[in-house]
Amino acid sequence: MILTLDSVDFEKDYLADILDLIAKRLQSAHSNIDWSHPELCDLFDPMEHLAGIGSVAVQRYIASVCNFASAPREEALQLGPHRKAQPIALVLHSVANCWKHAEDLEPIRPNTKAPLLAIGVNPDAPYFVTNSLYEMGYQHYSGLMPDLIAWRDAVYGKYIKQN
Repeated sequence: MILTLDSVDFEKDYLADILDLIAKRLQSAHSNIDWSHPELCDLFDPMEHLAGIGSVAVQRYIASVCNFASAPREEALQLGPHRKAQPIALVLHSVANCWKHAEDLEPIRPNTKAPLLAIGVNPDAPYFVTNSLYEMGYQHYSGLMPDLIAWRDAVYGKYIKQN
């Protein structure tokens, strides 16, 4: 039996399911916004929260891939597809960290914010998770999984020795 990357990467399917569920909820909420009066909408905060949960799920997947490949995280985050001249894995990792620590008393480190700033998103502004996804072309997480799989393949290709 020949093992493929997909056959040993069971977490990929879990992540795809989670992001699909979140995407459907985000799309549903988005369709209920009265765009003629968005200031009256109370859906933006829950949408940002859902997007933040998705970013943490992506970050968990990134950690899993790095662990499986015994890849140094900081190096692995530089691999794979780029958007706006930034590695998507690095940006998504930073988005998750900024979202998880947004309400901490200590400020978020500048190097954590830097990838978001590089794609034109202020991590101190409201809705930076959804804005980051939009700026990278992944509105509601659409199209992200193929790029994450390409990132995974780049990490495995560099760090896992073939027999």
